[in-house]
Amino acid sequence: MPPPSRSRRRLPPLKALEAFDAAARSCSFQRAAEELHITPTAVSHRIRSLEEHVGAPLFVRLTRALKLTPLGKRYAEAVWRGFDHLREAQELLGEEEAAAPLTVTATMSFATNWLGPRLATFREAHPDIPLRLLATDDRLIPGRDRIDVAIRYAHRGSEPPGARFLIEDRIAPVCAPGLLDPAETAADRLSALRRTPLLQYEWRNFGAGDPDWTGWWRRAEAPGSPPAVQATYSDEHLCLEDAAAGRGAALVSLVAADRLLRAGRLIAPFAAELPHKSYWLVVTEPSDAQGAQRAFADWILAEAVGGGARPDG
Repeated sequence: MPPPSRSRRRLPPLKALEAFDAAARSCSFQRAAEELHITPTAVSHRIRSLEEHVGAPLFVRLTRALKLTPLGKRYAEAVWRGFDHLREAQELLGEEEAAAPLTVTATMSFATNWLGPRLATFREAHPDIPLRLLATDDRLIPGRDRIDVAIRYAHRGSEPPGARFLIEDRIAPVCAPGLLDPAETAADRLSALRRTPLLQYEWRNFGAGDPDWTGWWRRAEAPGSPPAVQATYSDEHLCLEDAAAGRGAALVSLVAADRLLRAGRLIAPFAAELPHKSYWLVVTEPSDAQGAQRAFADWILAEAVGGGARPDG
């Protein structure tokens, strides 16, 4: 065969190298074909194309035998070493992928008050899955931005495509235990609420229909109008902490109040609630979802069913 031109010194096709490797190890086109699940003729064609690429015969083809040429032996050793290096590289990639944490992003409020306190149960159930919780109000995209799972806050009908419903958020008054008595009648509790400082979180960029005490007062079918709000907070955490300290009744998201409700530092003494946005679960397309993503999705959906935004019922 003529020596290869410079343009032929590029790497040969991988399938041709695979056929040569299998045939060189067995000295048989038939056995190589069985290993690769192709026909002996296809093996022969691939090796012939490789020999044309190399510019010299790699096998001596006898009537009932096949053996490597001296060049073929040297080439086979090089190919074996090359495949070994590729396998090592693949194993390293697999180790890195296995060690990569499952990255979950959620809003600051949801991560702090609902998701974070529950994560211990996920870690206990899946100690082999390293987890990274990214609490941010930035809208990071699963499958992009190195995010595996996202929790989104949106009204029904405007949730992200493919999102799964997680929790319906509700807005209601909360206060420290003892400030209002849930055992009293609804009328007595509303009367006591009139004498209680009213606190409110200032929702931002949510629209003109943001929850407020006037809307809740109508929802509770309370007579008259509510007293004036004593304090408005741009920081939800401060609003909740002041309510837990007994400084008034706060109109807040029950999801945001969940951690303090579960700890007994707050109570939700009224049944009347305002509907609001819902939380949605967003993962990579189901066909691409990995085992860790599925495990987390199954866990958080079960948690949402078993422990919603109002643990005290």
